[in-house]
Amino acid sequence: MIYALVLVILPITVVLTSILFSILTKKWFVMPLITFLILSLVMVTIFNTTFFIWVALFTILSLVVSFLSLFTRKLIITHR
Repeated sequence: MIYALVLVILPITVVLTSILFSILTKKWFVMPLITFLILSLVMVTIFNTTFFIWVALFTILSLVVSFLSLFTRKLIITHR
């Protein structure tokens, strides 16, 4: 169950919320910061410190998705 959470559910959730928050707030750093804070709390309360590797990876994933969504939004707006 934990592997399904880490390998399937969390990445999908991070990608979708990163796209949503980056479009709504128009800031690239909001969702990676929220991702880092929430997953750090999950690491401390549920998992052990080895989960920090996943926290870092999901934060980087959120950062990349936020940049890409803002970049594509900018491209769509400029080509209209």
